[in-house]
Amino acid sequence: MMKHGVSLPEALGQVQRMCSIEPVAVVAHNGIGFDKPLTLSELSRHQIRDHALETMHWLDTRMDLPFAIEPTSRKLKHLAADHGIMNPFEHRAVFDVMTMLKLMSHF
Repeated sequence: MMKHGVSLPEALGQVQRMCSIEPVAVVAHNGIGFDKPLTLSELSRHQIRDHALETMHWLDTRMDLPFAIEPTSRKLKHLAADHGIMNPFEHRAVFDVMTMLKLMSHF
């Protein structure tokens, strides 16, 4: 029994149910280099097969945004600053997601 949160298999089951609601894509900053490989590895480790995250399209705000000019850095905080966005709590999931969504709104 966990004191806080849910087990990873349970969380992945919840994500699978959310994905069945007609998702368009998974969006993550550095998702192709980090989140997707980690997620696929965990699915395999837990022997979870045919999960939507295996076949869904992944958008990576680090690589897939159509920047008019090549940015000097692809770090989220730098891309945000280049677009006038301030993330006062970087590396905190909710704040990074909100920063990423705000950045995407510029495109």
